[in-house]
Amino acid sequence: MTKQARHATADVSRLVEWLQQHEGEMAALLAELVAIPTENPPGRNYRACADVLEDRLRQELSRLRRPAGGSIAARRARMRAL
Repeated sequence: MTKQARHATADVSRLVEWLQQHEGEMAALLAELVAIPTENPPGRNYRACADVLEDRLRQELSRLRRPAGGSIAARRARMRAL
C-alpha cells in the first residue's frame, strides 16, 4: 500500500469514527429539519429551514473559536480530528 493510500485510509477511518461519535447530534438535526414543512413548490418555508441550519452553524463556529488552551500544535491536532 502506498503512503498516499495509507493516509486516505486513515482519513476515512477518522471520518467514520467522527460520524459515529456524532450520530445522535446528526439525527437530532435531521429530525428538526424534516419537521419543517418544506413541501412543493420549492421555496416554501425555505427561510425556516435556513434559519435552523444557520443557528446550528453559528453554535459550532462559536464552539470552535473558544480558546482551547494548550499548544498551537495541540489545537491543530484537535482541528484535524474534526
